[in-house]
Amino acid sequence: GITLTGNDTMKMAYTKYKLKFMDICPVNYKPGLVYTGFLQLSQFDGSAPDARDMVGMTCQVIGNYRYPYDSRFGYREAVRWNDTLEITSNGLMSFSTLIGDDFSSVTFSANCMANKVSAYKSGISKFKSESDAGVQVTLANSDGTIKVNNKFITNKHKITKHKITFQFHIQ
Repeated sequence: GITLTGNDTMKMAYTKYKLKFMDICPVNYKPGLVYTGFLQLSQFDGSAPDARDMVGMTCQVIGNYRYPYDSRFGYREAVRWNDTLEITSNGLMSFSTLIGDDFSSVTFSANCMANKVSAYKSGISKFKSESDAGVQVTLANSDGTIKVNNKFITNKHKITKHKITFQFHIQ
């Protein structure tokens, strides 16, 4: 007779869908500006979700904003923000939130399909420039058309052959 031998592996999952924060999500937020994050719901193999399953489905996004560490109180949760997103037929979703000046870090979590599918995004911290200013602007100046006007530039600026890097603040 013929004898066949071999082996194979199979991935097991509790649900046919997976949810993830997309790689294009910013890793920093800029205080006072809107942060926009992106989620993708897909089948476990990475393909688009079955549109029939998405009818009327929503995804809950929760943001936890933390104050900086305080030696008297430790880390304290400052604000909890949430939003409900409608899941699109292709599984792509975006959310936007304004994050204030006083927070040191933010985490987001998302739950879909009656909490059977979830994702977590941590490590989002406040954007800081070299001088800890709120905004840093870098302009390409390869043709030299940008001229520097010192009354708008703080003492922290540098000019190189191809670009001007400076920081400014608005009063």
